[in-house]
Amino acid sequence: MDFSRDIAQWLYRAEQRLSAYEIVHRQCGKTPLSFRVGETNIVRWVERFLTPMLDRNCESIEDHPAPALHFDHLYDDALVEDITRKFIEHDQCEIDDDIGPRGGYRYEYDEGKSVLLDPSEGIAFHLDLPNRHFHFVHSSRTRWSSIQFGDMVYEPLLRSAQRNGGVVFHAGAVSTNRGAILIVGYGGNGKTTLVGSLMRAGGAFLANERSFVKQTDSGFNVFCFPDWINIGLGTVLQQPGMARLLPFPDNISLPQRRISYSKVRERERSKWSKMSEKIALLCDEFSSFLGAPRPQSGAPIVGIIRPKVSFQPIDASLSPIEKSDAYRLLDENVLGLSSYPDWMRWNVPDAEPNIEALSQLPTLRLRFYVGEDGRIQGMENALDAIFDAFDRERNSESNQMSHAVAD
Repeated sequence: MDFSRDIAQWLYRAEQRLSAYEIVHRQCGKTPLSFRVGETNIVRWVERFLTPMLDRNCESIEDHPAPALHFDHLYDDALVEDITRKFIEHDQCEIDDDIGPRGGYRYEYDEGKSVLLDPSEGIAFHLDLPNRHFHFVHSSRTRWSSIQFGDMVYEPLLRSAQRNGGVVFHAGAVSTNRGAILIVGYGGNGKTTLVGSLMRAGGAFLANERSFVKQTDSGFNVFCFPDWINIGLGTVLQQPGMARLLPFPDNISLPQRRISYSKVRERERSKWSKMSEKIALLCDEFSSFLGAPRPQSGAPIVGIIRPKVSFQPIDASLSPIEKSDAYRLLDENVLGLSSYPDWMRWNVPDAEPNIEALSQLPTLRLRFYVGEDGRIQGMENALDAIFDAFDRERNSESNQMSHAVAD
């Protein structure tokens, strides 16, 4: 049985279908991207979310021209069923746990070329790494095709960016005309809550969960990586603009796979913050619902905040963090490539972050409570308070160095 010939026929049929779709060209940094997308939900997702983010937010991730990345998406039950049948008949396919939540199958046939199958979701991929071309074909079994397609696009972009020196931190970030604030913390510390509150104070969205950081000659820049934002109900309730969304799921662009509206409606609002459900928003929606500026592109990092949200009313307080503690905080929140499933097997090494240099930036602990108006209690303007505290910390360090030199 010649499985490679079967793959060639399968690809030919996919190309015949895809030839009817218009190719959309975009840039990510200096990397050209092309998309052929047919399904309505995917088209809306690409137009409303992915391409605006690429146009505005990826301009500096790559520092040199790179070959184009090509992404094709096709809905075709028959094609998926055909390749599934071929996989079952073929006895040299490899089981791969990185493909989908329940695992899948892989067949490698030419150097850098392979076909992947996720039978539980009814999804087939064709990867042509030498030509940086990715086919994605899904069937009616796919639960959320837009989210699956997003995962397909993220993986090559993630590894392409990291290959060019970008380091992903488990961190949020907001941008202002005074620079960017990197918000680094552990799960449940209040990163998303603080990002939302600083946006209500006038900051622009840069990142919520994953921040790309690149070192430059003058310091560090932080960039948003295209991703949707998963927001817990406790955070939603603290932001009035978002709380109004919950009874109206049709007003949200993305399919909501992590929330049960029936469960939300059955419980009192006072109980929502204890529920594990989350809503998923596009970054433009997140900004709009908070009355914040549109999401921004990369910005120089001025300082780092470690948040600690309080569930009891308190006035906010800022306190300096020792450099050794700042180093440990950053080191423990690096998201290397090993944190992500490598279904592409692109074999891109982790970028080496200069945590020692990054930890020299002013780093403060912020303990805070968000009131019903979505603002931080005890701070008339949280952004001004934080940037003023960064300035005081820099001046204090400068004075200490001056005294040390004088002694």
